[in-house]
Amino acid sequence: MQFCNLRYPFWHDHRLTIRDSEMTELCRAALWYSAHIEIANTKLHGIKVIVRLLERSPSATAEI
Repeated sequence: MQFCNLRYPFWHDHRLTIRDSEMTELCRAALWYSAHIEIANTKLHGIKVIVRLLERSPSATAEI
């Protein structure tokens, strides 16, 4: 399991895959203005984690 503890870790990213990870409560607004994101087996604890994604993958799974 990989941990992410940055305030804004993934902004304006494209073709991003996040697997087997955990974003702590300090990861506020973690994924904004991004496209083609795949999230699998990942825990998202911060508020406003996913906002204004340009295209969501139907296979994306996340535990919030």
